[in-house]
Amino acid sequence: MITGTAGVSPVRLLHPDPETARHDSGLRDAGWVESGRDLLGPPAVFAVELDSPHAKVRGVVAVWDVADPPASGGLLPHEQTDPRGVRRRVKALRAAHVDRDPLLLTHRGGGAVSALVAGRTAPVYEVTERDRHVRVLQVAATVTDEVVALLTGGAYLVADGHHRLEGAVQLVREGLPAQVTALVVDADDEPLSLGPIHRVLLDLHGRDRVAEDVVTGVLERCRAAGAVVEAGTSDAGRAVRLLHGDRSWTVIWPDHPRTDVTTLVDHVLQDTVRCRTRREPQADMAAASGRSGALAVLLPAPDLDDVLTLSRRGALMPYKATAFEPKLPSGALVRPLAGWQPSPRDGA
Repeated sequence: MITGTAGVSPVRLLHPDPETARHDSGLRDAGWVESGRDLLGPPAVFAVELDSPHAKVRGVVAVWDVADPPASGGLLPHEQTDPRGVRRRVKALRAAHVDRDPLLLTHRGGGAVSALVAGRTAPVYEVTERDRHVRVLQVAATVTDEVVALLTGGAYLVADGHHRLEGAVQLVREGLPAQVTALVVDADDEPLSLGPIHRVLLDLHGRDRVAEDVVTGVLERCRAAGAVVEAGTSDAGRAVRLLHGDRSWTVIWPDHPRTDVTTLVDHVLQDTVRCRTRREPQADMAAASGRSGALAVLLPAPDLDDVLTLSRRGALMPYKATAFEPKLPSGALVRPLAGWQPSPRDGA
């Protein structure tokens, strides 16, 4: 359940090497540089404005007690996770002083929170990283309780952070208390951008080529799974498009919203041998590989309400099926974990 926003600190933690930052388990072990607000700032509600080429969004920051399953606490995952990624997250949660990566949540809230905090914020700090600009604002204390009340009791789709959440669930299963910080974005206010993550079948050396029997096998398994496969491309919104050289096919699973992606990725492609699969969020890059000799699998644009419906049913889409944007840069908001207090050695 939501526990308010106490303990959240809008501190900017920068790292010169983004890849190292993803795996670093300490606060400043490998070159973190702190800026922004003190880690021991008073409890407050914080709002975030995030600009990127994908979208401009606004949200508020909240803290959840993690439950098992997460849906019982109002958090609705929608994608499968990779066990290796979950193990890395559990290791980081055990070792880190702070949680540097809030979940990204979305819901349909009718714009109520945004209307409540409008004109009742004061800037704390802002930062630009590559193509993303982040502004953090403190919400007036006079409306803090109302903001928390509006968020309490709702159901929130996990747009990004499935491995972070599953790592916290693992701790709960071991009898340890776990909380997660989240940026909550109202899809009825300024919605996140939502796109698919396409698949490209390559040969075993990772080159843009597959054997003809691989293509034939994929088409046959699609038909066996109940799909209608037609030569040529279609503009049907729920259609999957396959590209190989100068040929293309349209694949449609009738009357099954979103199960086209699940069936295709989890069964048809997973059963394809003698090739490797690359995930590609950019349709033009996937199509270029298909024209070069790979088999490009272009997935349809997801619909937010379809994804919400599936997640409420407890159904999970394949690992890395959707791309919600924009995401907060790592370290844009942090939350000190249980028992840790900053000291001069930590640089706070």
